[in-house]
Amino acid sequence: MVNFGRNAGVKTIFKMTVYGVDEFIWEDSWLIKKGEYKIYIDARKVIWQRYSMNISVSGYDVV
Repeated sequence: MVNFGRNAGVKTIFKMTVYGVDEFIWEDSWLIKKGEYKIYIDARKVIWQRYSMNISVSGYDVV
């Protein structure tokens, strides 16, 4: 999809939403009570690293 957008002159912003979690409270995620922070960051790193040099990706909305 990023390539389709790039070919059409469209910039991409990833909205990185948490799915499959029983309860997610944004403010609590940074407290690192059960290691959630590392899990979420590690999952997002895959996308960040893959598209870090892609000029058609403008940013990430971490939700």
